[in-house]
Amino acid sequence: MTNMTQASATEKKGASDLLRFKIFGMPLPLYAFALITLLLSHFYNAIPTDLVGGFALMFVMGAIFGEIGKRLPIFNKYIGGAPVMIFLVAAYFV
Repeated sequence: MTNMTQASATEKKGASDLLRFKIFGMPLPLYAFALITLLLSHFYNAIPTDLVGGFALMFVMGAIFGEIGKRLPIFNKYIGGAPVMIFLVAAYFV
């Protein structure tokens, strides 16, 4: 009986950890909503081609690549971390 209780407690802890995970200070569910909204608008050709659409795309991409740059150990310590990763990825897409 205790094994089942421990298993359910572990599952609950894992789900709450996932909900508390933050990407550049934003909770994961909010970031996922922004990402899904941007992807759906892209697939249906509804993304604006003006400044609003550009900022939305830069925000979503910058947040994810900033988080990657922050978590890579050698890149973070010796090269500059999140800001440099965002600049390098943005330069690659140009």
